[in-house]
Amino acid sequence: MLYAGVVAPFAEFVDELIAEGRFGWQEWTFPFDYRRLLQSLEALGGVDVVARSYDGLDGRSLFEDFFAILGLTPGDVGLGADHRAFPRPPLADLVRAFRRNRKAAPLDAIEEDLVTALWGDVPGTALDMSRRSRRRLAAAFEEANRWLYERWAIAPFPGMTALREPPDDGDGVLSLETVFSPASDDRLARLAAAIRADRAALGSEVERLERACARTAAERDAVRRELDLLRSSRSWRITAPLRSLRALLA
Repeated sequence: MLYAGVVAPFAEFVDELIAEGRFGWQEWTFPFDYRRLLQSLEALGGVDVVARSYDGLDGRSLFEDFFAILGLTPGDVGLGADHRAFPRPPLADLVRAFRRNRKAAPLDAIEEDLVTALWGDVPGTALDMSRRSRRRLAAAFEEANRWLYERWAIAPFPGMTALREPPDDGDGVLSLETVFSPASDDRLARLAAAIRADRAALGSEVERLERACARTAAERDAVRRELDLLRSSRSWRITAPLRSLRALLA
């Protein structure tokens, strides 16, 4: 959704999901209340609704599972059995998208370098929703998910059991709420501004030194011209032998 231009911090995204059962952005709606979604689909005439759990694919790809519903295989449409689409981008690319959306403009070179330095080596697997947000979502949709399990004979999601465990001090991963927050984005903007200011100050100092060097070079050239004029003068030529004799006697 970041590539669709979403500017909402992740914490606000979670709040809207819990309050509305969905997340809306521009003309898109992303439903998370599956009971409401499936009931609205069942209300349509001439539609066979098939509900599947991605957690129950047993190693198969989503494409393989989907085409099996239609009596096809991925190979029937020119896809490999292990075909994957839209894999999770590198974390640095997601941070760039978040910054670009909130800035409403492309990142400049300094911001690009900062994102690479801060997030370029962090794997995407090190990022996850906080345990607190997962618990909130599980509680908000517990009744709807229970209906889903019973109505469609879908086994409970494996992650739901872990959410009922005692809270941890930390999950050993960066939280989506921390990375995609106004505070994190503001820190990046302040760092970039500080670097711009330092570079501007350095540029001004370089220009001052260049001007000083230019003045020194101009003064040196002026002295050289005066010496050349003096050496070419008549009095210099007349007194040259005397100066040579004085140098020998000294």
